[in-house]
Amino acid sequence: MTSLTVALKMDFGGHILDEASRFITDEADRYILDQSFFDVNADGDLLNTVPLSYRKGVMSNELPDRVGDVGTAVFGLNNSNRNSAGLAGYYSPEHGNVRAGFGLDTIIQIELTGAATTILDFRGRVSIIDPEPGQYLSRVTNVTAEDWFGYATDTPLRGITVQTSKRDDQLLTTLLALAPVQPDATDFDTGDDTYTYALHTENSDSQSLISVMQKITESGFGKLFVRGSTTSAETLTYINRTNTLLTSSPVATLDNSMTGLNITRNKRRRVKTVIVRTYPVQADSSDVVLWVSQQEIALTTGQSVEFDVFFRDPDGKAVRVAATSLLAAVAGTDFNFSSVSGSGSDLNSSLSVSYNLQADIATVTLTNNSGSTGYLLVGYQIRGKATYIYEPHSSVVQTGQTTGETMLIDMPYQDDVFVGDDIADLVATWYAVDQSYIDSVSFVGNTNDTLMGYALTVQPGDLIEITETQTGITSGTYFVQGIEKNIQSGIIRVTWVTIPANQISGVFILDVSALDVDILGA
Repeated sequence: MTSLTVALKMDFGGHILDEASRFITDEADRYILDQSFFDVNADGDLLNTVPLSYRKGVMSNELPDRVGDVGTAVFGLNNSNRNSAGLAGYYSPEHGNVRAGFGLDTIIQIELTGAATTILDFRGRVSIIDPEPGQYLSRVTNVTAEDWFGYATDTPLRGITVQTSKRDDQLLTTLLALAPVQPDATDFDTGDDTYTYALHTENSDSQSLISVMQKITESGFGKLFVRGSTTSAETLTYINRTNTLLTSSPVATLDNSMTGLNITRNKRRRVKTVIVRTYPVQADSSDVVLWVSQQEIALTTGQSVEFDVFFRDPDGKAVRVAATSLLAAVAGTDFNFSSVSGSGSDLNSSLSVSYNLQADIATVTLTNNSGSTGYLLVGYQIRGKATYIYEPHSSVVQTGQTTGETMLIDMPYQDDVFVGDDIADLVATWYAVDQSYIDSVSFVGNTNDTLMGYALTVQPGDLIEITETQTGITSGTYFVQGIEKNIQSGIIRVTWVTIPANQISGVFILDVSALDVDILGA
């Protein structure tokens, strides 16, 4: 048996203050904390009676799912007077004895050591605190923490602008600027495609960062995970299409060494038709009217008003559009400002109009600089250039199966129809014949040093190899989509959620015949 050492560190550090006892913030106006990590397991406050369990990555086996789910860690803390402080209620937020720095958003980090390897495996922020009641009962505080994707899910999209001539990695960097908390580290492959337009199909009212990250990975056929390593427990990692498709060597091999294998061959998982949608963009070459007011606005002397407007297609075809630029408002052409309600333009020179453009939204600021009440008449308009999505291009390929479902792959920012054609051909070859799917595989890391090394080092996005004699699986290659770990009393049980690797030998080049040759020859 190979032993495992677990450190569950929590940041109970406080705010750093300046000489005037004011909170110090960084350039993004975030509080800077004195990060003092305490290992609550070494302190004896992590209860072995409650399993330490956590998961990260994509916990499904579907091809379109390309962005990690919100990773979670669940554990129990000793809330009795037998904890490290000797204080009952030490982990109860409402208790007078509550530990300083313990609360929602407290950073936690899980570090594992075994087989001469130490991995920083999970980093998150406390999202749920559930102290069990009863001063003579279990006296456990159950804690749930979420990884960085929790912020990506909760952060609204407002603040983006339409991007031109950008790759996946550049778009992800742009989105990160909107996040209130940055991941500890990033590692982005260079995107395979340069999109003519991107971030131009969003709804700033309802979408979150993670939904747009999903669009980015769909468009480039890449993957996005949070991974651990020897140096960082929270590296946001983008793997491009080329690196997921070209043949590579597995980082782990399970050869009849698993404790569980979920394998099925199911007629309901057949795919008969593959449809890949790409989206050619129509862009204005000259300025058009994108918004018109339907109500008169009265402004008293010196008054300012701010409001958001949502653009519309002047041809009435697209429901919502994104502007790439706006013209400065021209008095007499775009608006009339009058001292008389309903008509006139005598105050045109006294109205200040400014715009803050954010893709599908513009924040308008109006200021009356005159000495009297002014009326912005109905018909005030905003002109500019915009992008429009009307009809996608659908690349349809039959797999050759007589029955099966239709698999739809959306590539929202991809406007190259040839890329869509090639992806459709590629995916169709994967489903041309019936195959058995290994949805998950499980093992106990303590069995030996090799398995302990796999338990610690394999991360979402890694390629593995599986051999299992009874089922006939021989050297099958799979990508690890998601990982779940359960640790109790020093025993680590690991489950990998997997998806067939379906890798290609040879050169992977889109838009030319080389890809088709490699597919047919694979």
